Amino acid sequence: MIEVLLTILLICVGVLGMVALQSRSVEYAQDSSERGTAMALADDLMEMMRLRTNSVNPVIPAGYLKADGTDFPAVSASGCSNTAIDPAQQLACWAQRAHALLPGSSELLSSDFHICVSKGASGCSADGTGSSVEIQLAWSVKNKQCLDSSTGGVCHYTLRSQL
Repeated sequence: MIEVLLTILLICVGVLGMVALQSRSVEYAQDSSERGTAMALADDLMEMMRLRTNSVNPVIPAGYLKADGTDFPAVSASGCSNTAIDPAQQLACWAQRAHALLPGSSELLSSDFHICVSKGASGCSADGTGSSVEIQLAWSVKNKQCLDSSTGGVCHYTLRSQL
């Protein structure tokens, strides 16, 4: 009888471990999906900027820059069905897609998203000079825990690249 009770106890511990493993695997899969979406959005914006610059003068058009705490440009009356020529309109349409694809991003679009000139790994350049572009995106997570070092229920993805 004692052997049967010990066997049941060991099986219960194993089953509980598998349940915990399953819940963590769902969290990791969701985080991976959201990070993949953020990467694709950041790459799309970087490619839009690269189309507007050239190797002789790799300056970011002003319509693509956005500081923390500022709003994205508004989408024009014609909408985003046609490819916009104006950098500000391209950025507005890009922000509309980011809002649709990243969970909880509507509250974070002005506060946690930024597109700025960077001097490298130090973040945004205070004086607006540098050879790199930094794009930061953010999204909310339900369990208030991001699987990277971000805190407060908001995950961030930052892309730094040269044009």
